Amino acid sequence: MRADDRGMASDSSNDGFPVRQLSRAYAPTRRFAIEAPANRSNSSPTFRGVSEENHHRFSAGLRELQQSSGPMLKPKESWQTWPELTIRVANLPPDITTWNLWERFQLEGTIVFIELFDDRQGRRDGNAKIRFVPPPYRAFWSLDNCILSTPDGQGAFKVKVFPEPKKRRFEVQSPIRKHIWYPESSCLYPLSLAFGFMHSHNTMMEMHKAQSRNRNIVFKVDLLRSRIVVTFQVSLSDPETHFHPDSPGELDRTNKYMFTIPFGQLQNIDRIQVDKQQWALVISLDSPPQFFRQRLDPRASHTAGTLIWSEFDTWYRQTDIVYDPRRLENAVVSLKKELPVIDIG
Repeated sequence: MRADDRGMASDSSNDGFPVRQLSRAYAPTRRFAIEAPANRSNSSPTFRGVSEENHHRFSAGLRELQQSSGPMLKPKESWQTWPELTIRVANLPPDITTWNLWERFQLEGTIVFIELFDDRQGRRDGNAKIRFVPPPYRAFWSLDNCILSTPDGQGAFKVKVFPEPKKRRFEVQSPIRKHIWYPESSCLYPLSLAFGFMHSHNTMMEMHKAQSRNRNIVFKVDLLRSRIVVTFQVSLSDPETHFHPDSPGELDRTNKYMFTIPFGQLQNIDRIQVDKQQWALVISLDSPPQFFRQRLDPRASHTAGTLIWSEFDTWYRQTDIVYDPRRLENAVVSLKKELPVIDIG
């Protein structure tokens, strides 16, 4: 297999085409807070301790509420519609670390960036900022009871938290049609991701397929950084115990991987319509993209004394995806790998 014969497909087809079919991508689920009255009869209820005048007012309002069509949807706050949200944290002690902040605020959402601030003398000024992508699940800064544990775990302290205003529009202008703006990033959630090589100009030979579980395969088009980012999971099991599922191997595990494709590396992306509801994307590359593996221990990505942490610190550069990485210590460097789970070149 030559490096320029590689291909990747996001989902697949079984109808005379050896490429795995990418089922239609589903849009992210939007969350709403539902506030609706329970089913009641049309007869006016009896309210004890309420004046007759107020009783009639309340009954009229209740009947109007019952006759309204459908449930009432609580309107979203403006920050909930943004692709990201940055919060500021104040009143921090000088020995606080990025891990302390991540450990506390990851309960509110997915954190991608943390920065601790210092003054001109290099001393901590007690402030930090934390970026969530997407925005947090709730406006926790309005609860006025944000408590953090001290770095030694022996005490606790209260901090001030407030969101930053929107500083940009989170869109990228079309280089050709200047009046059109696109979201900085867009995501698809395919049902499977297949790796292989191009057998002919329109046929791909599949070598490995990762199946989606709970939407753990994400295909993101990042216009801000001009790249495609794909994350997926691989369950690694000992090939010698394949016929003995009750005896798991010593190194059986599930790892999360990522590969990135700069737009400049893309040759073409072919869309294949398999049937009325299913389609596939086939991406052909001259050379393999860069692969990364996410750390299993999130704390290992935080270094004491470091003022800045980003989500990228949780990823290792990966050159092989194999069951037993110990066998690579004395392996000869070559394009052909021994017993690869996914041959990434």
